[in-house]
Amino acid sequence: MQYGKMQKNLKRCYKKKIVKRVASWLELKQPKLPMCLEEPLDHLSILWHLVHSCPIVLLEDLKPSCVAPTWSSFQAFLIPDTTPATVINYGPFFPKSPTNPDVVEQSVQYCMDMLRKHGQEYAIITCDQAIHEVALSLQKKNKEKYAKIILRMGGFHIAQNFLGAIGHLMQSTGIEDIMVEADVGLHGTANKIINGKDYYAMLHAHTMVYASMFALHWEA
Repeated sequence: MQYGKMQKNLKRCYKKKIVKRVASWLELKQPKLPMCLEEPLDHLSILWHLVHSCPIVLLEDLKPSCVAPTWSSFQAFLIPDTTPATVINYGPFFPKSPTNPDVVEQSVQYCMDMLRKHGQEYAIITCDQAIHEVALSLQKKNKEKYAKIILRMGGFHIAQNFLGAIGHLMQSTGIEDIMVEADVGLHGTANKIINGKDYYAMLHAHTMVYASMFALHWEA
């Protein structure tokens, strides 16, 4: 329902010609795909968008109470998970703040000790943004000592910063009002989404905006 409202508030209503265009495209014996669709994963992403572009009535004809899954669920259904299970072990505990420079230094030193113990060449350390800043400054001060350390920010903060950058680029374009009209959230929530302050709301809202814009682009 929110996807439909988003498209309506973008001043473009849904038309059944999308379904006809998809059907005619599928009937081609040798459809010529653009360069951006040559990879199989791109096909799945386009397919997800097309499913969301179809009226709910068409989905109910296939199966009662059938709804289009989210992007993550859609990919999980179609792509088998062959990732090996991760072996987790706990290191020493430090009774101080995790962002304390001494704690960060001891933690990095522990990783280096494990590196030599297991005969590995590099140690990859993943941490949140606050700890990453401290560890990065520590590495810059002594590059030779920590040359075998690879620091990376956790996926949560990478995604949060990325979504915040998208919101910064879209700020003052009227997208906040569209989110409010589409019942994504109130003005306070919309501002948090644009300012990169609410991760889960950003993930939900930007996915909806992207899907709605794709539907409008497909119609055009």
